[in-house]
Formats: sequence, C-alpha cells, structure tokens
Amino acid sequence: METLKPTVLIVEDDPDLLEDLMDFLDARGFSVRGAKSAQEMHRALAENQPDLIVMDILLPDDNGIALTRELRQEGNMGILMLTCMNDTQHMLDSLQSGADAYLLKDSELSVVEANLRSIMRRLPKWSTSTPLPEDDPTTLSPTDGTAWHYDTITWTLTAPTHLSVKLNGREHRFLLTLCQTPGKTVERPICLDALGKKDTVTNRRSMDVFVRRLKNKIEPTVNLSFPLDTVYGVGYAFTAPIVVE
Repeated sequence: METLKPTVLIVEDDPDLLEDLMDFLDARGFSVRGAKSAQEMHRALAENQPDLIVMDILLPDDNGIALTRELRQEGNMGILMLTCMNDTQHMLDSLQSGADAYLLKDSELSVVEANLRSIMRRLPKWSTSTPLPEDDPTTLSPTDGTAWHYDTITWTLTAPTHLSVKLNGREHRFLLTLCQTPGKTVERPICLDALGKKDTVTNRRSMDVFVRRLKNKIEPTVNLSFPLDTVYGVGYAFTAPIVVE
C-alpha cells in the first residue's frame, strides 16, 4: 500500500533556498509546493490546503507574521517560521501569532525536516495511527555483512544485489572521499572540498540535497538502501563494507 505523503507549502522569496528546501523535502517523502510571495501563497491555498507551511517573515508583498495570524484563523495546518531574523522579539511575535516552531535560515535541512515531523505528530491527521514516511515498512534495508564494489576506472558502483549504477564526476569524487575511511565520519568541509566547493551555509544546504539525490539515484537502480549516513552537524559516513578496485 502506498504511503500517504504529508503536503508542505514553502513560502520563501529566495529562489535558491526555495529550490533546496523543495528538493530536500521531496526526497524525504513530502509532497511539496513552493510560493515566492503572499499572492502566490494565497493562490496555492485556494487550490489545496497543505498539512504544513514553511513561512518566511520578510516577503516582497506581505509580512509572514501577519500571514501566520491570518492562517491560524482559517485552518489547522502546522506552521514553521524559517527566517533570517535572529532576535527574540521576532521569535515571540511569530509564536504568539500561531507558529508552531521558529528556525533560522542557516539551520541544517535535516533540522527543518525534524521540526516539520515534530509538528506533524501534533496534527489530528498524523496521529500515531498514521504511519509517517520514514516509518514505511516497505523501505529497503541494507544486507548486513555483504560488501559493495566500486570500480574507479568505469565509475561503476555494484551493490550486494549484483545490480550496478554508473556515477558522474561529482558523485565519483564524493564516494572516493568516503571510501578512504569506510565506517568513519568524514567532516562536511572535506566532502565539500572534494566537490570543489567552499564551506558556506549555502553550500552545506546544497550538500544535503546532493546526498539525497545520490541516494535516490542509487537505491531504485540497485534495489537496496544505500548505506550512506548523515551525521547531523558533522558530515557523512559510508557504513557498509566496500571494495574499491
């Protein structure tokens, strides 16, 4: 049976951040729409009310706090404020207007996801009787004690299922970096350097999206969960035996 996906509307006028959030949450099992203004938000809400809203405060045509107060009078969706406003007054105003949580825009994407899932569990629709996407019993799991194989000449990764997938240049450099110390966490700045990127807030977000896209590319092809763990706030680790040839 197909798992019901929670719906999220992201109201954010920064196109890069909006794209990163949409890609990441889509990869994590959410059904995602985006709006770059209050006007676009109202059009989206007229079509379908989401379970969750990620709301910016400083929008080009309105204020996210006022919009949150308005939304609270109209529905019971969960609301997460995601803003660059790092001060107590904006946080208090947001929470008093009806927001369920308040995060800064430099938060890890995984923290945004964790807050959304926490809010979901307080919504009637997503009670404990309704499985969340990460609890889906059909999710693939790795085969313990069986090695993966990576051919560094052809950039081909072969899973214990004997199915293979070919990587591109960025994916190749990233996997080689992890395979130098299998089972151990490689810090995010080292991974970013392998991809030719500096350790900035924007690039850290892009790195999280890159990892999710890589897993989504590999897993359906090899019919197995890719044993790449994200150590939140630290880096990434390849957690299964792998033979590099």
